[in-house]
Amino acid sequence: MSAQASIEKIGLLMSNFQEVFENRPGMLGSPIEVYSMFFYIDRVTFIVQHGREMDPLSESWLTFMNEKGYTKGANDLVRRKLEQMGSDFSYLQAVRAEYTSWLKAKLPPSKSQDSSSK
Repeated sequence: MSAQASIEKIGLLMSNFQEVFENRPGMLGSPIEVYSMFFYIDRVTFIVQHGREMDPLSESWLTFMNEKGYTKGANDLVRRKLEQMGSDFSYLQAVRAEYTSWLKAKLPPSKSQDSSSK
């Protein structure tokens, strides 16, 4: 398999993860287990989609959590709420949607978006 084919395959896996998270998240584990994966999932997805590593100080899930007040020092408010909610993914899905919007606003438009707007 070529390097490009490998990258495309990884991109498909990341897309599949996102689809499962949105539609059948229980297949991935508990909300807390999935929450714990995001830091790494995001890094791989970012490399595939943007061709570079994300800036951990301005684009990462952890930076978002700090900026939005979801963490206060060592106090992780999202994790605490997930523990209270049990197997309900709705809160985690809402926070992820907020992160996606936040990150999209920080990134320059992609080349595909530029060409489609012309």
